[in-house]
Amino acid sequence: MNIYGLYGDVNGASKKVYYNERKSKLLLSKNYIPANYNTVLIGPSLSDNINVSYFSDKKLSIYNASMMGAKINELDPIVRNSIEKGCRNIIICLHPYLTDSYKELETKGKDPYLEAFGSLDLYRAYLLKIIPFASLKRMISRDDIDQHGFNNYNSFLRVEDVQKKIQEEALLHKDEVITVDEKALASLKTTLQFIKQNKLSCMGYFHPIPKEIYTNNEVNYQKFQRKIRAIFEEHGVRTIDFNKGEFDYFTGDYANYIDHGHLSVIGQKKMFEMVIDKFELITQ
Repeated sequence: MNIYGLYGDVNGASKKVYYNERKSKLLLSKNYIPANYNTVLIGPSLSDNINVSYFSDKKLSIYNASMMGAKINELDPIVRNSIEKGCRNIIICLHPYLTDSYKELETKGKDPYLEAFGSLDLYRAYLLKIIPFASLKRMISRDDIDQHGFNNYNSFLRVEDVQKKIQEEALLHKDEVITVDEKALASLKTTLQFIKQNKLSCMGYFHPIPKEIYTNNEVNYQKFQRKIRAIFEEHGVRTIDFNKGEFDYFTGDYANYIDHGHLSVIGQKKMFEMVIDKFELITQ
């Protein structure tokens, strides 16, 4: 079934993630992603639910390689695979969650490419591909990821009262120290170095944090941002900070969120349109 598009000509194919987002997107990056997309978006769950198909056109084709709960070192192999096979543009969603720890790879000690030809995960993916009923699929896996990597968990994470949730989180995390793991920073540096060596276009954006949450911990957020921005500047990569005062109109609007951080469909469109507008795309 070549469910991950690992071999053959898969240009124009449509390969979805059916089970295990981490392994699946890693395998898809080996052939399918670079065969069909010139741009890759990486980040944690905060960018995982961005429907990138809204922003693709003849020049720009984006695959959302972000993953729920992802750390930067888990995303690095996907970036490298995609670049080695032809992707020319990388967009990175920046948030403390991305670098607060270093997570051992799920594939450590295993060969994920051999497992793609026979493993329990593969058989579960087959099962989810052929089951016709969405309700039955959700009993087995909550992943709802389309051929562009968009993980549609908006209804799953949406809270009933967004304003109340944001205000509660703002009080809960007031003046909270933001941890930055040194191994994670080293991984970020190697990722950016690889991008620079391959002369790609890259941009990082600091995810828009709800204004009340950011304000209650502004000193620590700014300290985190300075540390990350310095690494990007060292490698000649631009960043956009959506938490600056000029974006208060966005971060102060509850309609842009589905909880205390993840963006609503409206918020995604407004924010990512600004990212694309400032992005210097390489099409060749």
